[in-house]
Amino acid sequence: MHYDVFVFQIRVGNFTKTLLPKQAAPSLLLILVLIPIIIVVIVGAVWYSYIKQRKMAAQMDKQLELLECDIRNDIRQGFVDMQTEKCDLIENVGAIPFLDYKHFASRIFFPDGGPVMTSCIKDIGQDAVKGQPDESCQALSRLIRDQVFLTSFVHALEEQKNFNVKEK
Repeated sequence: MHYDVFVFQIRVGNFTKTLLPKQAAPSLLLILVLIPIIIVVIVGAVWYSYIKQRKMAAQMDKQLELLECDIRNDIRQGFVDMQTEKCDLIENVGAIPFLDYKHFASRIFFPDGGPVMTSCIKDIGQDAVKGQPDESCQALSRLIRDQVFLTSFVHALEEQKNFNVKEK
């Protein structure tokens, strides 16, 4: 054996002790073998997850593009439907009943007007029967005919929180 170079003898009086070099422990060899294997496994797992992540990203990009295409087609179809409905409504606009200005304004401002409102509407001067309106009906008539007042009044009503769609 090659132990001659590394053999030490210690003598102290009658006592002699020979020291031989220690052999590597099997656990140390096992650790030296397992560390590279673990490193290879970790690198392989990271590489596999990276490849899988790239495939998933490519698949998600494809699905996102298909979804965007579907949404664009839905928007186009909705626009075509809206244009068709608009054309249909414009063609049938003659069938929609319209109120003249005095009746429209009176229904907006006084939805439960009753007979007093009927007499004021007659006093405004747009009906065939003319009479002498009283001062309050004339003031109301001037307010209803003032478009700046009406616009401001409608905007003020719309800004109120309790203003509902029916009143619009």
